[in-house]
Amino acid sequence: MYSTKLWSVVLLLSLLSAPAWAQESILVWKLNAQAGITSEQITSISGFIASEVTKYSDKNILSEQDIPSPGTCHAGDSGCIVQLGKTQGVSEVLTGDLGKVEDLWILNLRRIDVQSAKTLHRISRQASGALSELVKSLPEAIAEVFRVEQVAKPTPTAALPVSETAPEQETTPLPAPSPVTDNATPSEPSQQREFPMNPYKLAGHATFWPGLGFAVFASIMTGMNKKEADDYNSNFRSGLKADSNKAKTYGGLAIAGWSAAGALLISGIVLWAVSPGDEAWAKQHGLAAGFAPTEDGALLSLGGRW
Repeated sequence: MYSTKLWSVVLLLSLLSAPAWAQESILVWKLNAQAGITSEQITSISGFIASEVTKYSDKNILSEQDIPSPGTCHAGDSGCIVQLGKTQGVSEVLTGDLGKVEDLWILNLRRIDVQSAKTLHRISRQASGALSELVKSLPEAIAEVFRVEQVAKPTPTAALPVSETAPEQETTPLPAPSPVTDNATPSEPSQQREFPMNPYKLAGHATFWPGLGFAVFASIMTGMNKKEADDYNSNFRSGLKADSNKAKTYGGLAIAGWSAAGALLISGIVLWAVSPGDEAWAKQHGLAAGFAPTEDGALLSLGGRW
């Protein structure tokens, strides 16, 4: 009984003494320096990588400076670093190395799962020239290690000082509403409505212009009648054979043409004189049309008031 209580207390104390970041942290270890790399370069690049990891992981980021007893793990000994991370309760470790061959910089990174000791992802980056060329590729490399899409942060816009105000924008005044007259309502459009032509005016056009055509025809027939009559009289006086049939024919046509022209012209003028306005007639004489299918075809109906 006493032994069981003692082990319970020991277990409770061990849990309380565990790091606060247990199972929710990533240990970013300092890079292993290969040939041609200085300790200052390793420190600066390792610090930059740790800051970039915070952008692509929602877990707590730790470095070897955050561990009370980092032990004797070498930067190139990933197995030792994994075991150290397991004792600290972190879920993942990020290790790597930095080397240089002539003017070519080579960076290798490994993301390792602490519990299984398996490599989750590894990448390699190379850059020629200055070290700054390699630094430019680090954000994209860290994003690839954590398999997330790199999203550029929006550029902050400059805010106006408190004492300044934004310039007022010019506004275009709205047009004044057009006045309402007795013959129009505010909902009616400004354009005048086109009303259909009333039958009086339409009949006037249908009679006057044909009458004018008959008048032209009658004038031609009158001229032809006068010419044939003059020829007949000239031949008759000269004792030559004369035919009055043509003169009579043209004369008859002229009389008929003038009679039709006079009747049609007078009718058209009278119809125009007595016809009401198109608007007044349209309001007084409604017109309706209907169309409906039937068993044998279709039915078209028209209705109106004269």
